[in-house]
Amino acid sequence: MDKRIQRTLLFLLPALLLAGLALANCGAPRPGNTTQSAVQGRILLWHAWTEQETTVLNEILGRFKEIHPGATIKQQSFASQEELRRAFEAAADSGLGPDLLLGPNDWIRPLADQGFIADISGEISEDILQRYMDATLAEVRYGDGLYGLPQSLNTLALYYNRTIVDTPPRTLDELLAQAAAGRLVTMSTNFYDAFWGVQAFGGQLMDQEGRVILDQGGFANWLAWLEMARDAPGMILDTNRDALRTRFLEGGVAYYVGDAREYPAIAEALGSDQVGVAPLPAGPNGPAGPFLSVQAFLFNSASSANQRRVALEVAQFVTNAEQSATLMRRVGQVPANVRVRINPRLNPVVNSFATQARTAVPVPNVPQMDAVWRLADDAYVKVLEGVLEPAEAAAAVTAAINEANGIPPLAVADYSCPGPGTIRLAHSLDGADAQVVDTLAALFSAQCPGTQVEVTRMSPSALRNSLQAGTDDRQPTLILASHLWVPELVMGEEIRNISGLVNGQLLQRYRPFAVDGLRYQNGLYGIPAFFDVSALYYNRTLVNQPARTLTDLRTQLADGIPVTLDIRFDQAYWGVGAFGGRLFDAQGQIFLDDGGFANWLAWLKESRQDFGLRVSQDEAVMKSDFKTGRSAYYVGGPNDLAELREAFLDGALGVSTLPAGPEGEATPFLWVTGYLFNAAASEDQSRMALEFVKYATLPDRQAMAIRMASQLPSNANIDLGPYPQIAVFVDAARSAILYPTFPQIETVRRLAASVYQAVLMEGVPPTEAVAAAAAALNEATNPAASGGGSSDAAGLNGPSNGP
Repeated sequence: MDKRIQRTLLFLLPALLLAGLALANCGAPRPGNTTQSAVQGRILLWHAWTEQETTVLNEILGRFKEIHPGATIKQQSFASQEELRRAFEAAADSGLGPDLLLGPNDWIRPLADQGFIADISGEISEDILQRYMDATLAEVRYGDGLYGLPQSLNTLALYYNRTIVDTPPRTLDELLAQAAAGRLVTMSTNFYDAFWGVQAFGGQLMDQEGRVILDQGGFANWLAWLEMARDAPGMILDTNRDALRTRFLEGGVAYYVGDAREYPAIAEALGSDQVGVAPLPAGPNGPAGPFLSVQAFLFNSASSANQRRVALEVAQFVTNAEQSATLMRRVGQVPANVRVRINPRLNPVVNSFATQARTAVPVPNVPQMDAVWRLADDAYVKVLEGVLEPAEAAAAVTAAINEANGIPPLAVADYSCPGPGTIRLAHSLDGADAQVVDTLAALFSAQCPGTQVEVTRMSPSALRNSLQAGTDDRQPTLILASHLWVPELVMGEEIRNISGLVNGQLLQRYRPFAVDGLRYQNGLYGIPAFFDVSALYYNRTLVNQPARTLTDLRTQLADGIPVTLDIRFDQAYWGVGAFGGRLFDAQGQIFLDDGGFANWLAWLKESRQDFGLRVSQDEAVMKSDFKTGRSAYYVGGPNDLAELREAFLDGALGVSTLPAGPEGEATPFLWVTGYLFNAAASEDQSRMALEFVKYATLPDRQAMAIRMASQLPSNANIDLGPYPQIAVFVDAARSAILYPTFPQIETVRRLAASVYQAVLMEGVPPTEAVAAAAAALNEATNPAASGGGSSDAAGLNGPSNGP
């Protein structure tokens, strides 16, 4: 053979082989890799899309037809999802109906159970599945089957009116602050709409076995937040989302929690330029987690094999990145395809919903959800109507759902015995508080043979020095101390950042404000044991009903009821908040002359001069006045309970929250006592200590501490029904302010004491006294500043974990 011919054949051989392989493969097309000639046939598509969505869908199907001329897609549009489902079930029951159905994911379980839709898990390649967000694929799975392809997603986010709002809130605290400032917030409180806050407080709906676990703390903390928000100014809570949306559309409302499918109507009513969308506010334990739903292509189980192949190709085409992007741009659908690029500037609304979807919670297609939808609303209703406490409601609804699903109560191992070793715990508590620590140590040691908890009580100064750097094996592994110690111990590298030692599952057990007390500069340095806050003790023989407001208190004074109030800074600060005052400005700087302090002083002065109010800075005198009937009230903490109970006949001692003022709720200070971990302890020692802390803060152990020492429990899961007076203190904590930890607080206390003295004892006008103190504060903390009474320039930065 001619060498030139040989060379030509060798050159053409690879091409000839490839051509032969291609011809061989033509006879065996696979979904997701089908040749044009194989996509032939006629299918029927049913949907309930709007006219605008249908127009875009027709264009997309037209492009599919250009690529696959042998395919014919007929479509039928229905007026509503309900009509569409009824028609499909009726047709499918006779072996008829469309080959392809566009419907929500919550149809999958009932339609699959009836055998009307097909499991396509064996007909879709893995590379196709990788297009879709994992959470959306979870929504179309049922059992071991895959019953659809996700087309678009829907979830809740925060709508806001741009004519009222410039910057939407990023956290729940910011949301409350904006509501208090007059920016009205509308939120639905049915279970589906309001679930988003459970994850923000560290909770979740179910475990991997399908057991509802709403009783672990996160749900109770979220219910407590909603209970507080219900009474907060500017918050509008209702179970009727349609009514709330109408209120938002009427104008004057800043925020509305709604879903993506509501956007067209909202934009049309308010104007697209006036409507903004942002992710829902985060909570103390992480981002919000609203439920996620998807629109999906579902496949009729009665279709022929060829109709199925064509239907799969259509569904894959409509949900590819290019067509999904078209639907996003033209009709605002939020794509389920993760490969769609969303430009935040060009598509800000879609981008916000897509961002929220990343932390959204898929609704599992499991029978247990039927009981969830039927029973879970009950917890919200009973808490917001004042029937049950949050922890009690969370426990009750969890038990009811699991019982309805035939799931027995779960014996959760909330702690584990760490094995042989010694945990050294030091504290400076005394009295009943010290007895609680000894009892907890003894119980844990008995419960966990081989693990010994050694308790050492020492003076505060000795306790402070017990964590000096070194390797002395007699150093404590844990100390039980106030949150006020945290900054100094962190700066000295004497306590450990336990952020990597604990997780959200553990932290959701505790009241968020108690955990916040042990945070510093983005680190967590302890687990809260208990907290302290003031409330209003009252003598039932002198007052039938305690004063709920400062106006009530003056009325009682005018009626001759004797009252002595504490005017020490720490114990009297609650009145500053009642007049709208605060210790920090928006930038976290200390200031005194914001008006609230002066107005509180003016109220005290006028009440003393005109109504007979007595004031004192002597705790012994005030407590004596209360015990002997010379005052109907006493402002004190839970540590006073035992002593006061002994002084009053049964039923004569009452406890109430402090009176509200014209500008809001009373704002007493709050102190947290927590378990702090020695930075010098080994990893094994720290983990052993953590197991003891878990045990010591279990609900039953904290209930024991209530009975022994009236300690306010840090665990949010404890039922306070048997302890009504303790429940009042816990209620008072909702409007309380964590006591500041910055060094300048002693200067503030000294100056504030001088102001009370000047106004109430020396007759100085309140505004003058406060202005003088503000100037002195400025001078004391910023000597280079030049005079002036405005404390806005004081330059005192508040703590990172401040109010």
